[in-house]
Amino acid sequence: MQTDVANYPANFDALTTDTGTTRCQLIQVAHLACTQARIVSFNPLQNPATSPFKAGYQQQYGVQVSGGSEQTTYFLSGQLDGQTGVYSMPDKQQQLLRTETSRTELRPEEIHPNYLKKVSLRANLTSKLSDKASVAISTGYVSSRLRLPQNDNDVLGIITNGYTGGGLGTDSTDIPTYGFNSGPRRTFQVLATQDVERFTGSVTADWRPLPWLSGRATAGTDVTQRVEGDIQRFGEGPDFADLRQGFADDNRYRIFSWTANATTTASFQVTPRVSSKTSVGVQYFHDLLNGNETSGQFLPPGGLTVGGASLRNAFDTTSETVTLGSYVEQVVGLNDRLFFTGAVRIDKNSALGKNLGSVTYPKGALSWLISDEPFFPQSTTLNRLRLRMAYGASGLQPGVTDALRYFSGVGVAVDGGEQPGVTLAGLGNADLKPERSTEIEAGFDVGLLNDRVGLELTYYHKKTKDAIISVTTPTTTGFPTGVFRNVGSVRNRGFEGVLNIRPVQTPAISWDISLSGSTNNNKLLEKIVDGKPDTNPIIFNSSNQRHAVGYPLGGYWVRPITGINDINGDGIIDTNEVTLGPAPVFIGPSQPTKELALNTGLTLFHNRIRIGGQLDYRGGHKLWNLTEEFRCRSGRQGCQENYDKSVGLERQGDVVALRFVNPATRRTSFGFIEPGWFVKLRELSVTYNLPETVARQFHATRASITLTGRNLHTWTDYTGVDPEVNGQGQSSQSQGFNRNDFFVRDFVTQPPVRYWLVRVNLGF
Repeated sequence: MQTDVANYPANFDALTTDTGTTRCQLIQVAHLACTQARIVSFNPLQNPATSPFKAGYQQQYGVQVSGGSEQTTYFLSGQLDGQTGVYSMPDKQQQLLRTETSRTELRPEEIHPNYLKKVSLRANLTSKLSDKASVAISTGYVSSRLRLPQNDNDVLGIITNGYTGGGLGTDSTDIPTYGFNSGPRRTFQVLATQDVERFTGSVTADWRPLPWLSGRATAGTDVTQRVEGDIQRFGEGPDFADLRQGFADDNRYRIFSWTANATTTASFQVTPRVSSKTSVGVQYFHDLLNGNETSGQFLPPGGLTVGGASLRNAFDTTSETVTLGSYVEQVVGLNDRLFFTGAVRIDKNSALGKNLGSVTYPKGALSWLISDEPFFPQSTTLNRLRLRMAYGASGLQPGVTDALRYFSGVGVAVDGGEQPGVTLAGLGNADLKPERSTEIEAGFDVGLLNDRVGLELTYYHKKTKDAIISVTTPTTTGFPTGVFRNVGSVRNRGFEGVLNIRPVQTPAISWDISLSGSTNNNKLLEKIVDGKPDTNPIIFNSSNQRHAVGYPLGGYWVRPITGINDINGDGIIDTNEVTLGPAPVFIGPSQPTKELALNTGLTLFHNRIRIGGQLDYRGGHKLWNLTEEFRCRSGRQGCQENYDKSVGLERQGDVVALRFVNPATRRTSFGFIEPGWFVKLRELSVTYNLPETVARQFHATRASITLTGRNLHTWTDYTGVDPEVNGQGQSSQSQGFNRNDFFVRDFVTQPPVRYWLVRVNLGF
């Protein structure tokens, strides 16, 4: 079962009379333009009569079979998944939709707009050809159909409609929109689907011609057929723009990946004290995407296809990359305690500039199990100690066409008609290199109290140079487009650690605790343009984020609120009672700088019962609450700070600084960029392994039942619905300049739901 547990904010309004509908905002009260008679509020997303959320359900059935002989073994599995999401059309809106469309029955997808149906199959076969050779074949197939609701930055989205709805009278459950802007009954008529058919397969051959020499070769393929569609029938859906005239999108993609690698390893004792392991390998990666995207507007009644639309558009795309790599690695061991590793890898990628040849990446490592040395004191307190150091280099390749000069077709008006033509779409860069990262790390592993306590601690220092960004060319060049260049360097450093503890270890009871965490200090060290240092920041995300030299990538930069003072003491903040700083300043990073996870498990009654749980912490960063800013900035019903002075002076000042201060210049989002730290109770689970006598009643040899709860509670100072959401999708910790990786804001995004799962396992 899935449930939406978010605490959505209510919509507020203030009216000038008890029975009227004239709106009166606090800023108008301050200017004596109106007088508030009453403040009203309604929450369509949480009111039981209007809420579009109800319990969703998930089902999963699976079977696995394995067996064989000494010569040949096999593994077969199949799994069927079915999910119905948490969105559902309220009963009153279903009744209204039936009346509006003169129908007695609604289509299932109109009532439940999000679901998933998936079938997964897998088959593995391993055969021993001889004492020296074997071959393994692995195949997998997945078929899924996904229905997606309107969500995120979407004017048709349910959450958006709930945040901007009208009807803030005595009872918004009795008006046609039920407190929404257009209502679920209209939005759920927009059908968005994604169908996926995917096959994966590989063949692996192992060969050991000599006791000290072995080889392995693997070839694999991954083929995906993906079809995405959007349909709104004629006369249905939200009354927005021309949408009720109907539209259809049909996008089809074929995605192919081929891989091959071969490795030969020679392992032998050079002397009784010295061991050697030499590996040589080659790897090949080939990725190809072919896609066609079509769309049509103005469907006829009953029309469901792009071909039936009166206004059609089409687009196709091809993306292909090839990487060929080779490597050699040497490991030397001394007394089976001290190990030296050295390696070098050479890559050639099709996306690199044509003036760039192969790229070389070296690595080296040292590991010393010092606790096995004769001079190390033997103790049960400190029974294991390993020291380690490592250096390595890696690269991030450019995009498929980043280095290419290419053209695209356009229509050109000639002699009163339209003729085909081309325009320069990419300037290209023959010298474009991959983003290159080098990392040094050092640490130790410790075992204490007969390994009942284990500690791993690592310090890392990573520097990325030649970061790739698109630099806009001056319009005077005649090519008003961007060119990708290698610009600047970024540093990341911090600590990573894992602490494992077994406080209790007996045959009847055992308890294990694992605490893992990391810190990261990110900084843009320099930015180079045309061979010269450049301190101009790269600004994005409505000017609230930037890459600035000397600061974390993607940090939040806004004009600060320097003062909020209720001068006349009326409890209402006016425009002259808020002061701002003259220029944007850095107020915090957009990515977490500290992460911590606590996992624990308790086993009782000789492994009869297992209790487990997980806590997660992320902090040290900020999050832009654009959802609340959007509600407050619009000046319509919604944001409480626009109407109710009981929210306090600080929150009023945040809205005044956003909407009214210095209207000739950019206002500030300062009050809506909040601490993003949180602690989440990710999971609690209880597993009961049933007695064999109970399992035999099901003709099974073993049986267990597990109850799990996920996303159970969140502790945070963040005032939005969830501090982990990002309206841009899941941001990454990329160390390059890719702005999409750091584009972080909470904007009308569906927060994570709560799961309750019951799982039964039977073994035969």
